Amino acid sequence: MTTSVSPSYSDSKLNSPSVDDIIDVYEDRVRNWLLRPAKAVLTEARSVLHSPHIFRRGLELTNILSIRIGIHNNKC
Repeated sequence: MTTSVSPSYSDSKLNSPSVDDIIDVYEDRVRNWLLRPAKAVLTEARSVLHSPHIFRRGLELTNILSIRIGIHNNKC
């Protein structure tokens, strides 16, 4: 069973990951789960009200990704 680890990559990308593979997945997650929604929200009239939520979500995503990468690297 294939699981998506980001919008563009499946879990097979991280089976035997190189540093470039991890960076690709991280970049894809940040671009599609953080920056694209942030850009959409910031173009709206009430964007100032949503900005703190976007920033907080970015910190949460970065924390989750760094924990997962750290755990994965310890297994190698």
